[in-house]
Amino acid sequence: MLIEDIKKELEELKPESLERKNYSSEGYHWDITLSRETLQDFARVMNRNKFFIEDVCGVDLKEDLQVLYHFAHTGELCRITGRIFTSKNTPAIPTISNIFPGADWHERETFDFFGICFTGHKNLKHLLLPEDADITPLRKSESELKSLDDLTRKPSQRTLKSKLMWPVVFENYKRRPPVKHGREEKKS
Repeated sequence: MLIEDIKKELEELKPESLERKNYSSEGYHWDITLSRETLQDFARVMNRNKFFIEDVCGVDLKEDLQVLYHFAHTGELCRITGRIFTSKNTPAIPTISNIFPGADWHERETFDFFGICFTGHKNLKHLLLPEDADITPLRKSESELKSLDDLTRKPSQRTLKSKLMWPVVFENYKRRPPVKHGREEKKS
């Protein structure tokens, strides 16, 4: 089974953490935290085992910036999330676009919105923002930032404030009559 076989190769990378996840509740099988030095080796393992890249995205945390890589297998249900942290002062990590050409636009988008540089990227220029843009629109203000612990705690461990967000109660909701589309026939 691929899910267990891939574990050996991921362990050989000596990641900062490697955690088996419950696919039914979390949507992926393995969560691996990488260093700058092991990111490209991780991408090579994914490529060699016929995984494809789903996306690359950034997360602005209190502590650092985080880049997430989501991979899925082409022939068997197996999803893996790779994580890497980088400093907010000098946000830079190696590119994997030389291994997964499909990461090109994902890395450029993350560069656009979070200001994270992907060293070794052949075409790291703005994808959506103007070339002269000097903003990072998805970086948060200090008051909006959450810690990684806050984002990864299970619902039962979250504070009362976050529990009250759901479910939404529609106390003043009044049902409207259905909208009729088209012309109504005239009665003669």
